[in-house]
Amino acid sequence: MAKKYWQILKKGRDGKTKEGDSDTIPIEQVPKKVLKETMRAVKLIGDGLYGVDIKETNGKVYVIEINDNPNIDAGTEDKVLGKEVYLRILNHLIEKLEHRK
Repeated sequence: MAKKYWQILKKGRDGKTKEGDSDTIPIEQVPKKVLKETMRAVKLIGDGLYGVDIKETNGKVYVIEINDNPNIDAGTEDKVLGKEVYLRILNHLIEKLEHRK
């Protein structure tokens, strides 16, 4: 791997893993350019539930990957909204199913 790179998990020589830095912030605090790139990326795939890994560095935004089966980890994705995040996801999925009928 390249030196000075960032990743979520990095395995050391001793076999232990170390997590990279990440932040959970309210959507209102997400920089507009990050939201713009995120939306641009998912529009290429379609309407669904995605996890988008974004890196912002030196004023530039990079889409690292789009996960069509994203993790929704307790203590991370629900750090800001709590249980409300799960209700929003479930309501969105229910709406999609109802529109299919």
